Amino acid sequence: MTGPYNYGPAPDYDAELAAAHNPALPQDQLLRLWHTRPDLREALAQLPACPPNLAAQVKFSDPWRDPNARSHRGIIMAFAMLAGLLVVVGLGYVGYMAVHGDGSTQQQTHGVLPPNDPKTTSSAAATTTAPPPVPSSPIKPVDLSTNCVQAEDGTDSNGVKYVYDPAKAFDNDPLTAWRCQWKEQDGQSITAKFDHPTLVTSVGLVPGYAKTDIDGSDRFAQNRKITRVRWEFSDGSSIKQQVPVSRALASVKVNVVTDSVTMVIEATEPGVSIVNKSGQRQDAFNGLVSVSEIEIMGTQPPVGEGPASAPAPAQTPAPGAAATTAPAAPAHP
Repeated sequence: MTGPYNYGPAPDYDAELAAAHNPALPQDQLLRLWHTRPDLREALAQLPACPPNLAAQVKFSDPWRDPNARSHRGIIMAFAMLAGLLVVVGLGYVGYMAVHGDGSTQQQTHGVLPPNDPKTTSSAAATTTAPPPVPSSPIKPVDLSTNCVQAEDGTDSNGVKYVYDPAKAFDNDPLTAWRCQWKEQDGQSITAKFDHPTLVTSVGLVPGYAKTDIDGSDRFAQNRKITRVRWEFSDGSSIKQQVPVSRALASVKVNVVTDSVTMVIEATEPGVSIVNKSGQRQDAFNGLVSVSEIEIMGTQPPVGEGPASAPAPAQTPAPGAAATTAPAAPAHP
């Protein structure tokens, strides 16, 4: 170039270098440059017209420029974007839960003062604990009544006098008994009343006169024994009980709230003649029916609200007391 502005000779223009970077370069020209310009092979290998077998021969100075790595690069970028998205979503969820909490927590704490709120009472006052279940125990009646004639007072073989009033069935002493007349039929009954409705959990009886005199006279075998009773309650319910012939207490479980319990004798069996230690025989005594013990189990009411005690049993001499020598009335075992 001439003129006042002379910048020197123009730089050489490399037309082949420009062609090697032309994506539209025809394949025949690309192949010619491939063989004549080895220095351009890295650029030629990236062109669409470059045969794959030739591109595979090029060792790229920058692996990311390798056309064979482009598909892998796309997959890696996709995974990277997905991972980033998951991280963003996870952080957003954690932040939301930290601020708002979940629905169940809001539902449970709705309307409840926080523990440090001044209007909140002490933890001891706010926490209520259900009382433990009250264990069952014998329930003593406040009143007793029967529908039969009480047996006359009797004297055992040792000369000890016994009274057979209804309270003897509730004195926790199997050697005493409630006895009443039996006139060729069953149906005798005794009713125990409480001072308020009580939960009754079981009822039972000793079904005869479970006493053996000091001379060996077996009053249980000699007297009539009960084999079936019916228990009636003030709510109108009832239950029948088959009773084994035994000196042991026979009980049946119930679950009823009642202020009275009635035991009705439905079936009995006769006694038999007995022989004492001295060899003396005594006839069966079947004109009376006897109950040594009745047990009514249930939950005791709170202190101060319980039923009064049953009538106190009559005092009896201690076992083994000396027999009286004065003439006595005939024994009624």
